[in-house]
Parts: sequence; C-alpha cells; structure tokens
Amino acid sequence: MTEEATTAPATADGATGSVGLRRAITGPMLFAFILGDVLGAGIYALMGVLSQDVGGMLWAPLIVALLLALLTAGSYAELVTKYPRAGGAAVFAERAFHNRTV
Repeated sequence: MTEEATTAPATADGATGSVGLRRAITGPMLFAFILGDVLGAGIYALMGVLSQDVGGMLWAPLIVALLLALLTAGSYAELVTKYPRAGGAAVFAERAFHNRTV
C-alpha cells in the first residue's frame, strides 16, 4: 500500500486530519422519523385484512397510487432539468413564488 492511501483524507483547506460531520438530526426529529416509519409499516399489515373484504380489487388503489407517483416523479424530473440545483422542492417553491423562506 502506498503512503498516500494510508494517510487521512484532506479537508477543504488542504490540511489532513479527521473529517467530522455536523450533527443535524435532533432527538425529536429522530423520534418523528421512527414514528412515521412504524405507522407507515402499518399500511402493509392492513393489506392482508383488506384483501379478505375486497378480494381481487385490492390492486386497483395501488395502481392509482402508482400513477400519481409517476406523475410526481415526472414533474420532479422536468424541474430538475430546468433548475439543476441541490435543494429539491425548496428550490422549486422559491423559484415559483419568488420568496426565499429559509
């Protein structure tokens, strides 16, 4: 192994050392994420219960949801080509309403 491969990565100012990350996720934010994940998983548990009641038509609302998700994805794909900046929906809303809310 070469000497360069064993040294620590360089930082933005060229100095070598450990690169730290800023802690951006707080405790309440993590709790909200986990709660949303658990509640979202409940949708999959309900699929079995609903299939007993509606039988073979369970796929219909899933197809509608897929079509709506494809429309959203297509919109994002078009907007990303028009405004190629990091930030996603925040950048698009800023450009649409000419108001920087951050």
